[in-house]
Amino acid sequence: MLTTIPAAEAKNKFGLLMDTVQREAVAISKKGRTSAIMMPVHEYEEYEQLKLEKLQRHVAKGLEQVDCGETIAVLFTTRVSLTRFSRPSSEKIDARVSSKCS
Repeated sequence: MLTTIPAAEAKNKFGLLMDTVQREAVAISKKGRTSAIMMPVHEYEEYEQLKLEKLQRHVAKGLEQVDCGETIAVLFTTRVSLTRFSRPSSEKIDARVSSKCS
């Protein structure tokens, strides 16, 4: 279970927090909601490695699909409103998939 401490306590007891984080991840909350997680460096490095491996698998799959002639034609249109802070008023995505390998 992840230990959670308030941000004010993390600030006031930073040295103790750093010692704890060397052994386990710690969540830091602000106004009752988790706002950050501190973790040991080796856990962060493992996490980054897993993300890289996942990305490499996706790229390899995409290259394999390209080699098989699988294509996706995507039409993406957006009408942008000129008013500040507004979101696009309409979006349309049209995708068609074709493949030479099956």
